Order: sequence, then structure tokens, then C-alpha cells
Amino acid sequence: MAPLPAFFLQNRQRRIAVDLPALRQFAAHALSAVATLPGQPLQAFQEISIVLLSDAAMARHHLQFMGIPGPTDVLTFHHGEILIGTETAARYAGELGQDKHDTQNEIALYLLHGLLHLAGYNDSTPAQKKRMFALQTQLFESIQKH
Repeated sequence: MAPLPAFFLQNRQRRIAVDLPALRQFAAHALSAVATLPGQPLQAFQEISIVLLSDAAMARHHLQFMGIPGPTDVLTFHHGEILIGTETAARYAGELGQDKHDTQNEIALYLLHGLLHLAGYNDSTPAQKKRMFALQTQLFESIQKH
């Protein structure tokens, strides 16, 4: 198997506290797990950039690249960049209940979701979404055990 791409994690927001060392560790495990799946190999990328952004920054990117106003949870670009909205993650984690799923876990889940997109998985149709989310849940739970 070809070597895995390098990944870079950048925190470009200040509103939400993120445990960056823990997220880097999760990203390394997630990258290894996704690289073993069938589909477009992640090894095709020299590097993967993961950027944590505020809602305001996510809203700008969401409008610019998707034509949709407002922030979103995660945007994945097929050149190897994953943008993650930390405030959106915090809001959603709050809706789920922090005792069951905290903001850190929600951000990690978005990171995994972005990696699956880079590996060629899609969630455009209900069938694709069901398949991708089932795989995402399985991988997330497996990685969390590390």
C-alpha cells in the first residue's frame, strides 16, 4: 500500500475551544481507516488540509463554492481540503446533548465525513446518504475505541 498523505490541521477560529492534539490523533486514525476502504484511494493526495473555521468564514465559503447562503458543518474540496464549522458543530452537539455527544466529537465526525468524501463517498441521494452515514458511524465508533 502506498504511504498515506500528510495532513495538516489548522484552527482559524477563536470562539470554540478545540483539543487540537486529540483531534490530530483522531485524524491520523481516521485517515488510516478510510485509506483501507474501497473507492478512490486517499493515497492519491500528497497532503490533506483540515481547517477549523467560524460560522462567518464558513458562510462565505458556502456561498462562494456552493451558492448556498449561511454557514454549514463541513465543506470538502477534491484537491484535498476539508473545512469544518466549529460553531455549527457546537450548536448541533448542544441539540444532541453534550452528555451524549460533545463539540469535540462533532468536529471529529465532520472530519471523518470530509475524509469519506475525499475517498469518493457521496451523500447526494437518500441511498448514498444512508450508506455513507452507516459507514461513518461504524468507523467513528471504531476510531473512538483507540
